[in-house]
Amino acid sequence: MTTTRRILFIAALVIAAEMVFGLPFHITRFFRPTFLEVFNFSNTQLGDVFAVYGIAATLSFFLAAYSRITILRAS
Repeated sequence: MTTTRRILFIAALVIAAEMVFGLPFHITRFFRPTFLEVFNFSNTQLGDVFAVYGIAATLSFFLAAYSRITILRAS
């Protein structure tokens, strides 16, 4: 793979990751009043939900990294 293709691949990966992981934050940023009303949340409850999401995402990241390292060592 050439250097240009590697750079484009990494850039596409970063953009895709930003779209996936940024979506929950952008939805509430643009639609916070509607989001709070529909789900009957207070701002504190919404903050708690995002705290749980952040912890789950962090744990998932480390689990994925560990499993990837394990797979690479096995092959």
